[in-house]
Amino acid sequence: MPSRAGDRAFMTLWLADSLTADEQIIAELRGLTGPSRVWDLGAIILLSVPSEVSAWHDLFYGAAPGRPDLAMLALLPAAAGAATFASAVLRKTVYVAVTERQVIVVRMRNRSTPDRVLLAAPIGALRLTTTSRLGRRAVTCTAADGGALLIGGKYRKRLRLTAIDRRPRFGEALSAIRAQGGSVDLPPLPPVPAWDRPA
Repeated sequence: MPSRAGDRAFMTLWLADSLTADEQIIAELRGLTGPSRVWDLGAIILLSVPSEVSAWHDLFYGAAPGRPDLAMLALLPAAAGAATFASAVLRKTVYVAVTERQVIVVRMRNRSTPDRVLLAAPIGALRLTTTSRLGRRAVTCTAADGGALLIGGKYRKRLRLTAIDRRPRFGEALSAIRAQGGSVDLPPLPPVPAWDRPA
């Protein structure tokens, strides 16, 4: 596993065509694009519930003649597995490089091999909105002017990615973008419990 400094140096060389002579990566973040793992969980639950209800009904009331209960029990979990596999295929690892001027999102073949640049935009042209769900931190990139972004060669309204790095690195990347004048919308803080409020 390369060190963080070595990782940054390698990506700086790989992105040489996208960086100016005096431009450096000041923060980075690794994430995933595509369906979130919450989607996997939802697919498994939704596709499994009918078979579970059918099984409990048959246990207490008996199976209706001719109803393919065993087929349901076999096919629905298989469908849930197929949905999870499909979302895993669609989910791609990305490397987000933050420089003094721009944000560059690189799709990776694996954790250490870059594939191609998905997005390269001036920091001031982006608006980042962060969310947190089930302990996972995500960020959605949209155009600051409300228009479309050139993502992977196509114009799209947004690019959403889920962070896989530790929380400090996520915070460093957002802080670096803010320090360079970028727009970062943080989620609202939860209300302070009454017992923890100052007197």
